[in-house]
Amino acid sequence: MLVQLSNIVNESTHLTKNWAYIDFEDNSPEKNRLKYIYASQYPLIKNQLVKHKNNWEKNDIETFKRITLLIEDTLFKYQKFLLPHCLITIRI
Repeated sequence: MLVQLSNIVNESTHLTKNWAYIDFEDNSPEKNRLKYIYASQYPLIKNQLVKHKNNWEKNDIETFKRITLLIEDTLFKYQKFLLPHCLITIRI
C-alpha cells in the first residue's frame, strides 16, 4: 500500500506537469486520470493504510500523519491552485 501511495503521488505530479504545459483539452485521458486519483484512488489507499495503524509504532503513525499532510496540504493544494478550473473537490 505504501508503494501504491508513492506511485499515485508520483503519477499525479507527472500528470499535473502534462496538464499545465502540454494538454489543453478539458476531457483528456490524463486529466480524467488525475481526477480519478483525487476522487477515488488516494482516499481508498489512505483509508486502507489507516485501518492498519493500530499495529504501527507511535513514530510510524506520526510519520504517516506528516506524509498525508504533505500530500493533502501541499501537493494536492498546489495542483488545485495550478488547475482550478478542471479539478473536482478533493474529499479526504
